[in-house]
Amino acid sequence: MDKANEQDEIFDDEEATETQLLEKAKLRVKQLYDEVQNPRQATDEYKETFNTLNSIMETANPDLHKHSNRVGAYCSWLAEALEFEPQDVTDITQAAILHDIGKLEIDQEILGKPTEELSAAESIIYKQHPFLGRKLLRRIGGFREYGDIIQGHHENYEGTGYPDGISGQPASSTAPEIPLESRIIADRKSVV
Repeated sequence: MDKANEQDEIFDDEEATETQLLEKAKLRVKQLYDEVQNPRQATDEYKETFNTLNSIMETANPDLHKHSNRVGAYCSWLAEALEFEPQDVTDITQAAILHDIGKLEIDQEILGKPTEELSAAESIIYKQHPFLGRKLLRRIGGFREYGDIIQGHHENYEGTGYPDGISGQPASSTAPEIPLESRIIADRKSVV
């Protein structure tokens, strides 16, 4: 019997008072609300997809995987220290772990070079990895919002970053802003 049907059976209690039924109804509404608010964490499929993406990174590039998981751990610690809501801590941690997934679409020869040794053409290709990561994750249900976070993880507050060169202080109300989560990932990746 699935969880929803099991929970709905509580209303079949003919001996329950109106107050008891009202309390049961309130509890059930809260449970349903929580499930709707957090569908990603409620499903095993989401967790399997996240674990699969993380495993693909590990198989394709073990050093990138180690780096990304360290960044994730640091971002988790910082988000907890800043007293983020538990779901926000989870979101930033998982986005941080996947922040460089776009590098899987970059030629390994380019990734193997220090960034200061890249040719102009290689540098342009390399700087597309945040966009490529966003493009990949926006196709996967439950991971869409991570795409914007990942795309902004190399943007700098003063506007000198990439791939879009946006700044932390938008020039106008319609200009894009670097997501807070992206700024935290950028800060943490610089120390790992």
